Amino acid sequence: MITNYGYYFLIYIAICAFYSFYVVASVKSKKFIPDFLLVFWIMTFQIYASQHAIYEFPKLGMVKGSYELIAFLLIVVVLLEFLSKDSKQMTIKLLSYEKYLFAYFLLSIFLIRLHGFLGNLTPYLTFFWTKLYVTGLLFYYVLTKVITRETIQAILKTLITLGIFSSVVSIYQFFQDSKFMRLASFYDAFGKYDRASGVFTWPYDNGMMMIIAIFATVFTVKNIRIKAVLIAFFSFTMILVFTRGVWLSFLGVLFIHGFIYYKNQMKKIIVIIPLTILIVFIVINVYVYGFKLLSGSQWEERVFADTVSTRLVLFEFALDAIPSKWLIGYGDYKNNYVYFKGMVNAGHGLIWAIGNKGGIHNVILQEAFVRGIFAPLLFILFFIKFMKHNFRESIKKNNFVYCIPNYFILSFFLYVFSVGEYLQSRTGYLTLLFFAMVSAIHHKNIDVSNLTIGSISNSLREGDEKSNTLKLSNKIEHKTDTKDIKSNPAY
Repeated sequence: MITNYGYYFLIYIAICAFYSFYVVASVKSKKFIPDFLLVFWIMTFQIYASQHAIYEFPKLGMVKGSYELIAFLLIVVVLLEFLSKDSKQMTIKLLSYEKYLFAYFLLSIFLIRLHGFLGNLTPYLTFFWTKLYVTGLLFYYVLTKVITRETIQAILKTLITLGIFSSVVSIYQFFQDSKFMRLASFYDAFGKYDRASGVFTWPYDNGMMMIIAIFATVFTVKNIRIKAVLIAFFSFTMILVFTRGVWLSFLGVLFIHGFIYYKNQMKKIIVIIPLTILIVFIVINVYVYGFKLLSGSQWEERVFADTVSTRLVLFEFALDAIPSKWLIGYGDYKNNYVYFKGMVNAGHGLIWAIGNKGGIHNVILQEAFVRGIFAPLLFILFFIKFMKHNFRESIKKNNFVYCIPNYFILSFFLYVFSVGEYLQSRTGYLTLLFFAMVSAIHHKNIDVSNLTIGSISNSLREGDEKSNTLKLSNKIEHKTDTKDIKSNPAY
């Protein structure tokens, strides 16, 4: 029987379908069907794989494999375009990060099959992991074929809209009804409050979306007042996520952005950020406690709780175990004696030891434990190469459009050093969209001018001018001081 919560999911999906149609039409898409499918998938893909949503609305289980479905539909579109000979052929020269991306996926698929053959993976898990990585590879490749300038316009608008939807849901979840649109388990924030996951599976997914929504707003919204309201809205939602890894990732992205594009102004930023944190801390104490929205100081227990010590024990276990299987790894952390023993020794219960919850809490160490040292090495390389490509292209083409996918990837990359999943996490699969977006821009020579506001060259030039002015001023002062000294009778 469908509950009220099930109807909420149905209403949300209907709203997303209407919005997807509207936004694709508004950008005058030349590929309406693939763009509609892609935007609708971005808005709703978290729901179909949620056991909570399927329990509340069982018929959602019909599209549980949304990744496979969207990939299949897009492949059909690409084949039809190819047969009609209307599509432009793409150059086969791969970008540097694409080489490592393909190498990582192909090596992972090979190792999954190898461990299935060796018996380290059950037939079911061998099929599951193979399907996940093969579909991911196809999903990426097909997206590079179908993405156009209009697709990118629609995606940029969708990121902000999705941020608004998820923020509204998050605030209602946090302060009113924690079950509202909840897609996965409840994670404590403090006291009676649960962390806000919005329209996403996990709170950290919600936090990642707030980060990209903020930067999409900064680089695309022209109205200053609307921009300020949206940034404040998204930032408040990020607080309700109560995931410190997300907060630190956001601060890390801000710092790197400042270092790359505002190097000469970084001294001010380094002062502003701690000052802002201090002010926010004071406001929360005065305002929040004054109006008694939060009870006692329980939120401080969550924010300042020591989870580092637990992670260090897990890291130590992984670092001790990896050398024994450094070439191909152990294959899986479920039904694995070494993993079971390591989790028990680390003080975790049965549910952790059998691999149904938790993990090593570091994507690099977990990849190395499961697949040996070469898979995580390729993983690091294709992420870093991608980010370097975007920084270089943004400055070369004087366009902030590269920063939006780049900062989603960067925040995800920083965050997963405190968790242990890549493709199997919902946000991890979303990274393929942004990899493909940047690849499509390059391979199809898409004109990305006027998609964002602001000028990178002006930012860099302003910093250089300030730096040169300061150097010139110091030089003049130095000469003046020397002249005064020489003219002094005591000299």
